[in-house]
Amino acid sequence: MKKYPPAPKIRTLMVINAAAKTAEQMGKTGRFEDDLTRAWLNWLHSDSNMPNGYQLAKFLEENMGYDIDVNMVNGLDKMKDHVESELSKSRKKWLEENNIEPPFPVSTRLNLGVIESISIHEAGCYEVIPYGQRKNASRLIIKFEDAILE
Repeated sequence: MKKYPPAPKIRTLMVINAAAKTAEQMGKTGRFEDDLTRAWLNWLHSDSNMPNGYQLAKFLEENMGYDIDVNMVNGLDKMKDHVESELSKSRKKWLEENNIEPPFPVSTRLNLGVIESISIHEAGCYEVIPYGQRKNASRLIIKFEDAILE
């Protein structure tokens, strides 16, 4: 199999851009934007999963003295979407710059299921039917570089 350079990961600049967009949508700028960036990055150092709005709000409350309410939680819930959007843009650029092609054809049996198609929603990913699932069930989204043969 052809070796490619490492795929993009969440980087500080992506978080900064996402925090700016989130803060702007919430009508908060300046210090809040910086604190939101710090909260997100601190969370990622302790947990590899992206935080939701409530987790971010609690972090801001406990560590930075913010008063949280349901409107703040709802606004912060959008932060994950903004980070994922930044990551998706970076991933598309990486795919194009490195001429990334799917390593396996459709119908290949992977360790988690059978490749049904190349995802049109997630760049550089397969849609995989998990073993034991009906054809009309939900699909797994597996990055090309994470696909493992059966």
